[in-house]
Amino acid sequence: MSQSTASQSPKALRGLILLTLVVMLVAPLPSNGGKANAQELADAVQARDATAGSAQSVRGQLIGQPPTLSASEQRRLQAALAKASHAGPLTPVDPQARVRSSAPASPPVNVRPAVNAASSPGDFAVFHNTDLGSGTASLIAEPSVGSSGTGVLETWNWYAGVSTDGGSTWGYLNPYNLFPASYGGFCCDQQAYYDPSRDLYIWILMYSPDANSNNSIRLAVANGQSNLAGASVNYWDLTPQQLGSPGGTNYDQPKVAASSNYLYIEATQYGATFGSVVMRFSLDSLAAAGTLNYPYVIPGLFSPGFTQGATNTMYFAAHVSTSTLRLFSWPESSTDVTYTDVSHTSYPENFPYSCPRTGGSSTSDWCQRRSFGGGWAHDDRISTGWVANGVIGFMWDASQGSGGLGTFNYPYEHVVRIGESTKTLINEPYLWNPSVAFSYPSVSVNARGDIAGTTLWGGGSTFENCGAFIWDSYSSPPAPWEFYGLEYSNSDPNDTLSGDYLATRKNGGNVYTWSGTCYALVGGGDNGNVHPYYLSFGRQQDNPSYPPQPSNPNPSDYAVLNRASDTTLSWSTNGTSCTIHILGGSIDINPSGNCSSLHLGQQYGGSYHWQVTAANANGSTPGPSWHLYVKPYGPTSLNASPASDTQINLSWTLSGDEPSNVDGYDIYANGAYVASVNQGTSSYPVTGLTCNTGYSFYVVATRQSVSSDPSNTANGTTNSCVNWLYLPLVIR
Repeated sequence: MSQSTASQSPKALRGLILLTLVVMLVAPLPSNGGKANAQELADAVQARDATAGSAQSVRGQLIGQPPTLSASEQRRLQAALAKASHAGPLTPVDPQARVRSSAPASPPVNVRPAVNAASSPGDFAVFHNTDLGSGTASLIAEPSVGSSGTGVLETWNWYAGVSTDGGSTWGYLNPYNLFPASYGGFCCDQQAYYDPSRDLYIWILMYSPDANSNNSIRLAVANGQSNLAGASVNYWDLTPQQLGSPGGTNYDQPKVAASSNYLYIEATQYGATFGSVVMRFSLDSLAAAGTLNYPYVIPGLFSPGFTQGATNTMYFAAHVSTSTLRLFSWPESSTDVTYTDVSHTSYPENFPYSCPRTGGSSTSDWCQRRSFGGGWAHDDRISTGWVANGVIGFMWDASQGSGGLGTFNYPYEHVVRIGESTKTLINEPYLWNPSVAFSYPSVSVNARGDIAGTTLWGGGSTFENCGAFIWDSYSSPPAPWEFYGLEYSNSDPNDTLSGDYLATRKNGGNVYTWSGTCYALVGGGDNGNVHPYYLSFGRQQDNPSYPPQPSNPNPSDYAVLNRASDTTLSWSTNGTSCTIHILGGSIDINPSGNCSSLHLGQQYGGSYHWQVTAANANGSTPGPSWHLYVKPYGPTSLNASPASDTQINLSWTLSGDEPSNVDGYDIYANGAYVASVNQGTSSYPVTGLTCNTGYSFYVVATRQSVSSDPSNTANGTTNSCVNWLYLPLVIR
């Protein structure tokens, strides 16, 4: 939860000045006019190390319907929201920036109705729009999502939903009951994410500060859809004290994104220490569910926002002023974080943000988003970002009023596009409309690099509604953004609360489409009238009515087969055709055929991976990577011949898979490993033995770390011990 303060009185002005001084002390700007020299850069963003310790685990059970929270439960959760509310600093206003009082020059982004029956390839299409029910949400709904295509995790204040059929049907989880209580108890600010490379469903939860003002962000992971459906998750608690911050420091406002091999979480410390933190977590470590060590950086600016679509470098940005953005780059291969300041057109920063409904109630102005501690929580922090096709982009909410782009009647979404190689501004394709506000944007990119997302809109003659925007090759110039209304409220909120964010992710099952979140107020203005929604959308050409993910492998995952096995692979899916990628042993093949089985026959020994991609007329769905081990033929006719009192010579007949399909041989004496030799080797002298002692030997062939059955056992005894007689030498 968050809050921005604005000066309306001498007392508020003094508080703002004090807050600004605190921010300057915590995050000093470079001393040479905003251009960082190397020493300042190293000091500002030097990565440090922390540990979250060992993973814990919980297992729960999905329930079929979301229960309606009782009035007492809602009061408890609302109190947790209030307790977690913190004041964030105001972005410094550039006093020399140009301000225009005329209307914005760019054409407005108009709200179009979503096409109910999309038919043309370029039509904007909504593939799933599922109401997750009412009675479990807050006016500050904060819905977030992660989707593999078939498996979906959606979270919101104050619940979570799980689907295993792409969003058609749902089960529900109560995070308050699923996880052990910590600090002041579960609060809010949940985030969901899916990593397709490791098949990880990631769930982030924030806990309220306790009596000592300490709390944690809980990082939870479900490995694969079956564990998600079984509510079986591993988790770690992240605390400011892991960074060396003193007691009385707590986290708030987490954000999340991922690159190819890392998960990133940004959070801001409040209390005894103030400042935003960016943490990086190995996805392999999250999958392994062991001890979690992580690097982190202190960027020195408030609440940086990440880019979705990052691969080998994560980009994130924060405001230096209302006309300057600081762009940070954190390559996967480095612990060093660099930054570049990017100038852009200034934007207005007037509090409170405002979009009252004409003729609406006194609390219809949801854009204000009052903070429980006083002031307003709707501000200009970076909401979202993306990187694709050589362009880095960021979006944030600017207030109504006059800025460098003109004068705006309502809050709008300021957008910057930056060249990835040059780190310079390309343009600023902002979203605005003279009659409605746009607020709380979320964005992601698909596999083509197209951009789409969800955002709230409303004010003027409309309620607080939700919609989606898209920019791709079908978008018409000069205004690149197409905007579609999706979910419509029919009631004003009974309090000036909203946000604080939505989420949009690339759909993990059909990478040309998006999964996103929305919410709307239906039938009243209380918490109990808030409906979270799961959305999947894109262009009609990418309609994801694709088959479900292949499952039920036979042989089972990690099965071990004999070399002589006549193997048939089988699986479950309803695709009309399938492609099977088989890699291992001496093959790398992609046969196509029916969608039930494949006769593989006998295969050489080795470690195999096989993956089925099921397809139909609408698209394809890749299955998980399954594992299969085939034992090579073993050596035979092992013989053991004593050579001395400390050596026995072994010899054997080579494996029938020689020469190309054996890597070597492992030798064992009395059941203990002795040595390894290369393929083609059929003898070995075992030395260092004890005289007059019997030994039992066997040998196995190896291929890609898979061992054959043992050879026959050969027994041998070293020669008798030699007793040397020493006689004195007498010299006369």
